[in-house]
Amino acid sequence: MTDSQENKTCPPRKSPVYQADKEELAKFAANADILPLYEKSTMEYIFRNHYSLKNNEYLQCAWTKFKDNISSRVVAPIELPGQG
Repeated sequence: MTDSQENKTCPPRKSPVYQADKEELAKFAANADILPLYEKSTMEYIFRNHYSLKNNEYLQCAWTKFKDNISSRVVAPIELPGQG
C-alpha cells in the first residue's frame, strides 16, 4: 500500500435525502393498500439507495480502506474469563 492510500481521508458522511422519485412513489402507492405499508416501502427505498456502495461516496471510501488494510490486521484468539 502506498502512502497516499494510507493518508486518504474519506468525504464527510451525509444524511439521507428523504425524498423519492414520483414514479417510485406511485409504484409504492399502487402496491400498498394501507398507509404504514406505503411509508415502510418508501423509507426502505430511500435507505437502500442512500446506503448503497454505488451512491454513497463515504461508504465507497471506507470499504476501499477496509479492503486495503485487512491483510495487515492481527487476529488474536478470544480469551474467556477462567481459561487462563
